[in-house]
Amino acid sequence: MLAAERFGRLLSDLVLEPSERASGIRAHKAVRSVLQAHYYGHLTITDHSRLIGAWAKGTEVRPPRSVDLLFVLPKAVRDRPSMAPSSSSLAALIMQDVAQVLEASGRAARIRTDGYAIVVPSGQDVVEVRPAFALPANRYQMCQADGAGDFYTYDPALEEGNLRQADNKSHGNARDLIRMLKAWQAYRTVRLASFAIELLSIEFLATWPRAGDPSNFYDWMIRDFFAFLVNQADRLLVVPGSERSLAVGTAWLSAARTAHVHAAKACACETDGLNADAWWEWEKIFGERVPFDA
Repeated sequence: MLAAERFGRLLSDLVLEPSERASGIRAHKAVRSVLQAHYYGHLTITDHSRLIGAWAKGTEVRPPRSVDLLFVLPKAVRDRPSMAPSSSSLAALIMQDVAQVLEASGRAARIRTDGYAIVVPSGQDVVEVRPAFALPANRYQMCQADGAGDFYTYDPALEEGNLRQADNKSHGNARDLIRMLKAWQAYRTVRLASFAIELLSIEFLATWPRAGDPSNFYDWMIRDFFAFLVNQADRLLVVPGSERSLAVGTAWLSAARTAHVHAAKACACETDGLNADAWWEWEKIFGERVPFDA
């Protein structure tokens, strides 16, 4: 089996089923409608919210993960007497207010451990709500409730534009690489954030000599990405359009080193026409979702 066919079939298996996409759409619309009705008094659900993350960037995979939703709050929310900071920061109080609104609608809602989102189960899906206030130039002031709590600047259009530019330059390879790495992340329970995978994939492809080559080079792309990744431990990644940085840590490093060993062996087997042996090495990275034809 040629690499183009192998990875083409893997990528096809990662595409959401129509029923999964429809379920995710129902979930985020239900959450949007609750927040829109409470904070603005009407049900035009797209006026003050937008999808962000994988669903906005075309890097979602199956099985479905959370749907990320940015919700823009009225500025008056910050001026309520109940929002006067006490033992909690203003950002944390606002996050708590949004969570309580969702709970009052009959939904379980909890602030994520890192304080960046409110996790809301909705039907079979999970929506992660990120409360925000509008800033000029389509940017947002986001709430973060962990620890002392704070606000930070977020520019989703710039993030999406950077990925789109990388994908266009690489003839679609950027999104494919990210989605395949998410399959590795899930199969091996790799503790590397999906956004870090995205930023590192863009950086890698910017200098990889075959970034724009067709999918029959995907085996090399994966091998060489892991070779790149093992040298990125403890980095602080610049978040486009924000004063934040993203610490990648080292919790994923052993998994990345192991994946590079298997990918290098798989590429050698592909070159020698050893289909079964190649599949066995890819299976150690991606699981049995990698197709095998004897």
